[in-house]
Amino acid sequence: METIINRMSKDVLACVLNNLDITNRIPAALAKNPCNEIKRMTDLIHSVFCDLDHECGECAYYHEDQFDTGWSQPHHTLWLSATTNAMFSCDIANEKELLDAINESGQLLMAKTQAGQRLEKLMAILGH
Repeated sequence: METIINRMSKDVLACVLNNLDITNRIPAALAKNPCNEIKRMTDLIHSVFCDLDHECGECAYYHEDQFDTGWSQPHHTLWLSATTNAMFSCDIANEKELLDAINESGQLLMAKTQAGQRLEKLMAILGH
């Protein structure tokens, strides 16, 4: 069923949200019934940051996907919460911004690693 909210432009919705002063409740609203973009963002954050052993069952995230209620299962709600909190903590509004942030982080890590390796070589040459 299409409601007036579904038909509102982005500008009108932004005006409504800004004037309702509910910013602190937006993460909970996003997690209550996540849209496909939020689900993809959650999948991405989980795949990048989860360091549990999935094969041994330490993390049941992929197992929960088998259920119709997957997004209300414990590991999904945990990662969904992490995603919505990260969005607001890091000022990430959409999937593209999340991908850009992850790519930038990867590039920084790679640059740091390369710089560290060069420094180690230099220190070895200098005998330190």
